[in-house]
Amino acid sequence: PVAAPARQDALGGNPAKLLQYLERVLEASKFTVINQSVAGQKTGIPLGSMTAAIKKLMESGRLIAGPSGGFKLAMTPR
Repeated sequence: PVAAPARQDALGGNPAKLLQYLERVLEASKFTVINQSVAGQKTGIPLGSMTAAIKKLMESGRLIAGPSGGFKLAMTPR
């Protein structure tokens, strides 16, 4: 049997909280610069943990980094 790919929705903790916030403020069609301090205040994620949460979302294929520090949501089939 072929191993199934890791489930993209198997996020927990800070990455899951951050994704919920980003789904409200970002789009899949354009890059937007996000203020990590504001995102931390809105989600309760400490600023020091924000980079790790963003990295996890990018590794899981949920978030795409663009030029000039912007991000956009990855198109995920539903």
